[in-house]
Amino acid sequence: MTSNKSFILACALLFAVGSSMGQTFRDEIPSGSKLSQKDLQKSVFSAQNLNPLNSSSVSATNSIYIQQIGNNNSLVANTRTVAGRMNVLQAGNRNEVAVDVTSALLDENIIQWGRNNSFIDINGGASLLHRANVLQRGTNQNLIWLGSNSLSEKIRVNMSGQKQTVIIRNIKRQ
Repeated sequence: MTSNKSFILACALLFAVGSSMGQTFRDEIPSGSKLSQKDLQKSVFSAQNLNPLNSSSVSATNSIYIQQIGNNNSLVANTRTVAGRMNVLQAGNRNEVAVDVTSALLDENIIQWGRNNSFIDINGGASLLHRANVLQRGTNQNLIWLGSNSLSEKIRVNMSGQKQTVIIRNIKRQ
């Protein structure tokens, strides 16, 4: 009987110590990150200078790199590519990325720094190259990107502030 009591006491003590050392998170943009906002911008926008048709910059593989810091961040990616690379950093709470792209080459860099940001990327038809460089910094930033063309390959979207919505339509009329 005493061994059961001591076992229960030890478990309760272990649980109390373990839960008191758990991570705390405040509902704000992380400030202790080693990367500054300028560093994040440089890393996203330096990828813009890569030539995707150069064999040294794109391999014949598909990869998605995701880093999520915070609560309730989500990413849904449905890609059909020959060679594709997608980098996503979500730092904050309730950030969303939804991608549905068909392209021979895919190159996307997405940074969401803040709360309640959303990025929707839908490419209705097949394209040779689909490139997106997006930086959302703030609260309630919404970006809807529809289609792809030669002009949108060079676009860098940098949204900062609060409660903004941008819609980019690259849809050819029939």
